[in-house]
Amino acid sequence: MPNPGPAPNIVSNSMAELITVSQPARYIYPQDQLTAVTAPGMGSLSFQYVNVPQAFTASRVDALFAFSVASSATTNTYGLAITAFAGIYTNTSLGSGTATTAGLTALSTGSTTVSYSVASNSAGVTQLNQSALRNISVPLGFASVYAGEYIVGFAISTNTSSVGLSTTALGQTMSVYGGNQLQTAQNYAVEFTAATATSGGLFAGMGVHSVTQSAPLATYAISDINATGANLSAANIALVFRNV
Repeated sequence: MPNPGPAPNIVSNSMAELITVSQPARYIYPQDQLTAVTAPGMGSLSFQYVNVPQAFTASRVDALFAFSVASSATTNTYGLAITAFAGIYTNTSLGSGTATTAGLTALSTGSTTVSYSVASNSAGVTQLNQSALRNISVPLGFASVYAGEYIVGFAISTNTSSVGLSTTALGQTMSVYGGNQLQTAQNYAVEFTAATATSGGLFAGMGVHSVTQSAPLATYAISDINATGANLSAANIALVFRNV
């Protein structure tokens, strides 16, 4: 009897359906009870650890902020300008030979500047007078993120925009939202007997950069990222990756 050769591939209907399922249109991290966390300062770059269990496609990343602003019934005009930038990074070694150090290398970065105005509570973007959780969005120039571990950097700065002679700076409040499971003042030791440092955390690279940033860089040294106490809390921000 001749050798029949390898058996043909058998694909059931259920398997075919799994194969043709599209990637999710959004990915939210962390997926736990979100609450207000330590707010980073203006221009402070937070690095959030993001574990991706399944590949997804995204064109932008959003950070969640609780935003409220005082209202005015006079002829004042309130103007708000927001600058934000973000980047997706992977752990790497910087330098060469014996002069290497642990670091982060960018896979994709992006930035944006937007401005809004409200005039006498009756014109412009009047919905800003409503307190709400709002997305601050940054476009990212990438197509797909595959399963794995990433570090996502995010930074914002706000200012009163110039919209005319009657521009008024009204009182505003912005509170960043994120997970509350990583608010610890303890340093992390990689091994039981190892020495610790403020840049050494359980999630290597997660924390707040020690120097105010104005734009995303291609690489960062992990030794420049503060990873304990309030810095770790400020880095644990909620991020939403969307494909729009």
